[in-house]
Amino acid sequence: MLLYWAGLQVLSGVGSIGDASAGVAFWAHVGGFATGLLLAKPFSSADHVAAHGARRWRPERLLRERTSR
Repeated sequence: MLLYWAGLQVLSGVGSIGDASAGVAFWAHVGGFATGLLLAKPFSSADHVAAHGARRWRPERLLRERTSR
């Protein structure tokens, strides 16, 4: 689904090349998507990935809400 969305953004950006201001948001989305793909690996921690895989990861906010009930 993400690749479909990214493809739509690229196609919409290409389609709006003649219009000066219409394609800015499309290209911003494409740039953000590409940056996320490039930076996901360097910023991922092996400990966090292992915790997600073991389903032990819980956001601190949710832990506080459960203990306050």
